[in-house]
Amino acid sequence: MFASSSRRLASALSPRRAATTRTPPGARRFLARLLASSSSSSSSDARVDVDAFLEEFTNHERAGVPKGAAAAADAGAGAGDAAFDLGRVRRLLATLGDPQRACPVIHVAGTKGKGSTVAAIAAVLRAAGINTGTYKSPHVHAFSERIKDGGGGGSITIDAATASAIRAARDAERGALTHFEALTAIALKHFADRGADCAVVEVGLGGASDATNVFASDDLAAAAIVAVGGDHVEALGGSARSIVDAKCGIVKAGRPVFI
Repeated sequence: MFASSSRRLASALSPRRAATTRTPPGARRFLARLLASSSSSSSSDARVDVDAFLEEFTNHERAGVPKGAAAAADAGAGAGDAAFDLGRVRRLLATLGDPQRACPVIHVAGTKGKGSTVAAIAAVLRAAGINTGTYKSPHVHAFSERIKDGGGGGSITIDAATASAIRAARDAERGALTHFEALTAIALKHFADRGADCAVVEVGLGGASDATNVFASDDLAAAAIVAVGGDHVEALGGSARSIVDAKCGIVKAGRPVFI
């Protein structure tokens, strides 16, 4: 009797094995699909910080612009592979749905006063109730100053799919796609996605070969060329004439230009 009682006590005190149930194969497959769908949705909804993302690209603002790289086509012929290439910018934009065609653009070139001109034009348009995006460079205090819509600020982000498309475009161009070229495409896509009525876009350097010079005449509301000086002479072709040619490269036939 004592032995029997001991066995019952030991059995009562030992950990109980949890009851096991088998999940039907159909339910397992359903759960697997549900988890995969959830993971995919979470990945596609992820946002990528643009400032950090663009660290992967060659940044001429830091490294300097090669001689002749930003000149108009003829003056920049000696720059070789280092020359700015609107072809690769247009190819990137095509993969993103050609956002440069989404709204009318006011394009601003010059040496001094471009940023303040962009801000003034945008302020007038917004005061008139026009949803206006602005693209400026470089920034003064924060990277988020570069791309704005409706006067808003905050960090600039893109979705994971856009980041993947830009990386693929860079790889297709054998790594030649630059920081500014990618950022320009991101800005134009941002305005298209936000349904901007108009965009005021500042030229990065020069004009003719600049990554922003991708607007067809039909998409250009107007061009503006503010004060022109002798900055970046070597990058723009080495002469006063080459500088003027580069700046005037944003002018389109049949469209207004303000000087």
